[in-house]
Amino acid sequence: IDDLNNLPKNDYILGPGDLIEVNFSNNYPELKKSIIIDSEGTIYLPSINRIYVNGLTINELRKILNQSLKKFVKFPNVEVKILVYRSINFYTAGEFIDPGLHFLKESLSEDSKVENLNYQFFPTIFDSIKTSDGFTRNADISNIELVRKNSISVGGGKIKKILNFEKFLQGDMSQNNRI
Repeated sequence: IDDLNNLPKNDYILGPGDLIEVNFSNNYPELKKSIIIDSEGTIYLPSINRIYVNGLTINELRKILNQSLKKFVKFPNVEVKILVYRSINFYTAGEFIDPGLHFLKESLSEDSKVENLNYQFFPTIFDSIKTSDGFTRNADISNIELVRKNSISVGGGKIKKILNFEKFLQGDMSQNNRI
């Protein structure tokens, strides 16, 4: 039963370009709405109006929507899922063959992948290394620093983590974090 609550510590953080689906009620499929997060990080929902969602996780957005809907519905139970992930921009510095700013194109969500049989993985450290054409000879792959955004509910800002890519090459998948 503990495995059911084994949620990722670093949930995906929503941003401009993500296409999300908001389901207001399983009993009424017509209340499902697909919304793209605009360039200012907002979405528009009737009755609730414009909401700033940039920097929120899916769970945080779900809680905000449920709270906002209490004015209209006794027991709201909103579901939010990502239909298409936005392009991911990342910067590599140090001993990479091609350091600098890179991006990986948007990808379908897990749910959409299964439905469409178009399976793509969510971008990881390995993908960023591959996109940067790998390491130079002088790279210390046992000491890779990953810096990523932190969700608003836990203070925002940045999170730093040191990864040992040698361990990944030996089969330790925990060293291949999402970017």
